[in-house]
Amino acid sequence: MIRLIAVVASLIALLAACGKPAPVYKEKTQQERSESYHRDLKTPDLQLFSLRGNVQSAETTLSKGPAKGQSLYLCFMPNGMLESVIFGGDSLEIVRNNSGEVLQMLSPSGQNVLSEIVNGYDSLSHVIYY
Repeated sequence: MIRLIAVVASLIALLAACGKPAPVYKEKTQQERSESYHRDLKTPDLQLFSLRGNVQSAETTLSKGPAKGQSLYLCFMPNGMLESVIFGGDSLEIVRNNSGEVLQMLSPSGQNVLSEIVNGYDSLSHVIYY
């Protein structure tokens, strides 16, 4: 008899707990996911230049360092990887490691100018998004 009462009490407690509505999870729409991707995209290439989002291109003029006054133009692919760099009118070669991270940016003379570029500007102007 005690076992029957315990089973009935457990069944009543179980049914009472099941009567509560489950927490509601709102699935994002395709447009919301797309907007979030374009707004929040972060890649090592974008972060190298303190950028975030689906950047197509950015440009500026270096304001400090030995290359002060030189123009810089960056072009990114839709996935956030750096596609090309034009620095002071010269197209630079982008050297990456096995993980795809940018190691060097070589001028036509073979000089690595990556640190000169990264440390030579205050902010990028004229940022264009996809």
